[in-house]
Formats: sequence, structure tokens, C-alpha cells
Amino acid sequence: MADGVKIYPWCENTAANLAHDAPEMILAAEQLKGFVLAMAAIHNKTGNYIGKIVIRGGRKDWHVVATDPAAMHIELGHRLSGNRGHGKADRTVGRRTEIRNGGQWVQGLHIMRNAAIAMRRVHV
Repeated sequence: MADGVKIYPWCENTAANLAHDAPEMILAAEQLKGFVLAMAAIHNKTGNYIGKIVIRGGRKDWHVVATDPAAMHIELGHRLSGNRGHGKADRTVGRRTEIRNGGQWVQGLHIMRNAAIAMRRVHV
């Protein structure tokens, strides 16, 4: 250790715990939730999704979480149920659907990702 400075192993956890309790951390989570709500409001079928976006405190940080059971499918996309595509090649069917791997695929809305990108652009 240079100049007699000694760093104790428990300092890292203490610093993380102090940051977790800082009002700025909660404020940042609230701001991100606002961006998520704004991104979700753009889409016409996300009413239930919007009502299930919450902030949860983790051990060391805060999380903006979509608790809707369909959140993963809304965010990342999903196969259209009951559709097998009948062997058609990959192609676009509608604005948000396409034939992919022999089935009709609904594209994800990427609400969380887009909100994080938008928040980062505002705060840079």
C-alpha cells in the first residue's frame, strides 16, 4: 500500500450500502420509471403493463421492474400462438409481425431498453 493507506475488505460493502440509501439513487430510479411509463404509453396495448411497473430496492441498488406476467414477451417479442407459418420463408407480414423460422413472430417493444437509452441521452 502506498503512503501507508490501508483499505479494509468491508469498505466496499459499506460504500455500496451508503449509496443505496442516498436519495439520489431513489430519484434516479423514479426518473427511469418515468421514462419507462412514457415509452410504454406510446403503444396502444400496454395498459396492464403500465400499471405493473414498480421500483424495488435490492441489497445494493434499486430496480425498475415490470411485474406483468407477459413483460418478457412484450419486451423481447414472442411467437404468435397457434400459428405455425406453414413453411413460408422469413418475411414481414404486418407492422410488428413477421414470419420467422416457420412461425409468425411478434416483435418486442423494447420499452425498458428504449427508456434506459432515452434517460442516458438526457443526462449526458
